[in-house]
Amino acid sequence: MDNKQSWCDFHFLNTAFADVVEAGTKDWIQPSLVRFSYRGGKEKERTIHRTVKSIDGLSMEYAVPFPLTYMLRPSVVAVYNEVFVFLLQIRRAKSVLERILVRGNERKYVGSFGLKVLYVMRSRLSWFINTLLNFLTTFVIHAQVNQFHAKLKDIHSFDEMIELHDNHLNKIQDRCLLQKDTSTLHKAVVSILDMSLRFSEFFTSLTGDAATHDISRHSLIKRHRSRRTARKRRDIIGFTHPFIEDGLSSSDDDGVNNNFGDMDDEIKEPDILKNLTMETESFSIVSTTGSPEEIAEELNKFSSELDELVRFVRRGVESLVDGSSEAASAFGVLAFALEDWDS
Repeated sequence: MDNKQSWCDFHFLNTAFADVVEAGTKDWIQPSLVRFSYRGGKEKERTIHRTVKSIDGLSMEYAVPFPLTYMLRPSVVAVYNEVFVFLLQIRRAKSVLERILVRGNERKYVGSFGLKVLYVMRSRLSWFINTLLNFLTTFVIHAQVNQFHAKLKDIHSFDEMIELHDNHLNKIQDRCLLQKDTSTLHKAVVSILDMSLRFSEFFTSLTGDAATHDISRHSLIKRHRSRRTARKRRDIIGFTHPFIEDGLSSSDDDGVNNNFGDMDDEIKEPDILKNLTMETESFSIVSTTGSPEEIAEELNKFSSELDELVRFVRRGVESLVDGSSEAASAFGVLAFALEDWDS
């Protein structure tokens, strides 16, 4: 993917999976029972360096033995595949950001102050992705699997097992924002993942060019604390906001595009997501060909778009924390974690 080479060849996918299983410490699955394929098409395959949506065409099939075929029906496997692809998209963005490292002579392409600006932007993207991934793997999948195993001990029939598994998978799908009523939040998350890929491409273009693009500008680095964080500053380690355009407030009451209002109100898409489909790109790549002031202005716009999307996700998750249901409790963990975005 990173080398922009073909990554979705049938034999390559399955051989790579078998190698990963073989390298593991536990024989947790038989690779021969799993088959990967890609149905996204050549055009979609070539956009993998710009958007994680290209991974949507990846499909995984599992040849389960009888009588588990009644429990792992094609529709059930499709849901598992949906969750798998979403997690892979998140890890793709995480991997791209972690590869952004400047060593040796590459530092000459940006001034030390400009380099700091870029690393802070990378930290902001990484913070959101790591927060989301930790929530999904720890408080959704791991927690639900443990509950499923605990309840499985009290099952007395295969029909009860099927019903229990269906409920288990439905909870995972719901908490991964993959249900119809949370499709807007899912779209916002995917857009943030795409921003990570675009930022990586911008960073590579910048450090690989001549040292004429000094993007340093004092207005790019502004430390701002929300009123909520100020009240809790002795108890919570804040997350510094480096890029905030003039006139934007990071408080809970004055966020960008505060579309949610009360939790009972309808969740509305922010302007940045309007007229956007899952097949189109949401953001243009920041150009490195302009003047330092133009590049800095584009980065400010990029940062503002990121703020808008993260705050949209945060308020959307907060709207799901309603009542005393198990789902509300799970989403409460993510909502609490996202409060630190405006720290």
